[in-house]
Amino acid sequence: MSFRISPSSIKTGFKVFLLIFIIALLIKVLFNFSITNVIFFFGESLDADAYGHTNVLVLGIGGGEHQGPDLTDTMIIVSLDEKNKSAVMFSVPRDLYVDDGKIWKGKINTVYAAAKAHYKDSTRGLEELRSITEKTLNVPIQYYIKVNFSGFEKAIDSLGGVDIYVDQAISDPFYPNDKTDGYNPFYIEQGWHHMNGSTALKYARSRQTTSVYDRDKRQQKLILALKEKVIKNGEINENKVKDILFSLKNDVETNLTVRQIITLAKIGKDIDQSLIKSYEMHDDPSKCGGWLYPYLAQDGYGGNVLMPAGDKYDKVQNLTNIVINNSLLLNESVKLQILNGTPRAAAAKLKSMLTRYCFNIVKFGNAKSNTVQKTTYYIKNKVDKNFVYMLQKFIPGSILAEVPIEYTIAPYGSDADVIIEVGADYWLRPLEDPYDFIILPPQRAEGAPPKK
Repeated sequence: MSFRISPSSIKTGFKVFLLIFIIALLIKVLFNFSITNVIFFFGESLDADAYGHTNVLVLGIGGGEHQGPDLTDTMIIVSLDEKNKSAVMFSVPRDLYVDDGKIWKGKINTVYAAAKAHYKDSTRGLEELRSITEKTLNVPIQYYIKVNFSGFEKAIDSLGGVDIYVDQAISDPFYPNDKTDGYNPFYIEQGWHHMNGSTALKYARSRQTTSVYDRDKRQQKLILALKEKVIKNGEINENKVKDILFSLKNDVETNLTVRQIITLAKIGKDIDQSLIKSYEMHDDPSKCGGWLYPYLAQDGYGGNVLMPAGDKYDKVQNLTNIVINNSLLLNESVKLQILNGTPRAAAAKLKSMLTRYCFNIVKFGNAKSNTVQKTTYYIKNKVDKNFVYMLQKFIPGSILAEVPIEYTIAPYGSDADVIIEVGADYWLRPLEDPYDFIILPPQRAEGAPPKK
């Protein structure tokens, strides 16, 4: 891949050069193919946290004539581990409630817009968003990249559109009209569709009549469709890549230097695809990441927001510590079995809470006795000891390699790697589930427009 930069257009040339290496990184992380025909010059070392991770906040905004052009409606933390050649993509919901104590309290997607308007400076707005995201999630963020939604449309159109199979018909009468305060209803039937940039953006953004999971799946399908456009028979179509790069050259803002982007591209080039994981926060307490709940704010800021369960961010921060800071331990996909050896109900509650922390619970129920005194971890298969240590922070207990014979046969037998037998000592410091105390707000009446 080569680009000829004219000396008479240094500013434009710099943007293209900058963008080449941003896209080089994202292509590797998102599209999973090698970077070819790129000459790497001398890079610049990247800042990293205590875990050796470099964390980049990737932001998508409407821009242009979109309603709320500076709202960061897409927020993803990309955490890169150069040493272990791994990466984590952690999605931050746009409706997460935050309070920076200075400029804004309400949805996190408004922090950049409010700070940019307050300081009359885009860079200070981005720094404010970076800072409050760090504080809220307890994850150091060294860099940010902001991309306009219009750039997404341009990328799709530059490829001549994409072919997508719509699994379930979408009927969204409340899709916003970005040029007015009204709506631009979006309807699409089940089946194959050839989408231009405008339709693809609606397909990716529609959220009023479908779940956040459905939207995430649609966005993943769009990424795969883009991949198919760019790659044919395992080979990169360099002309199409160039089309994307040039169509986006005016839609990127970042605090990364060119040399740092070169280094990022080098890291991205060597990332092990099997060690790229994706996570998100949401309000479904039955699934990984479900530590939020919907709330109608009463303070005049933000309207319908997502609050952290328990109204403190400690559970959310536990989640990010597990999936980002300890991603390699979680990648081992250790299978857990929870057996309650006490008269008080514990197994189902622990299963629910550990699932929200993204641990893999394959079986739960009562132990062989309800008079167990000490909580014990029985190790059936070899696992990293640090994984068990991580669990012990939530459920203290001793570790034994010898598994009771009863736990290897019916009705207790399972394919679990580790069995947690809960004893009476657990109740000295039981895990509290904040969902037990949450009163959910009334639901919007069917067919009623969303509150803005």
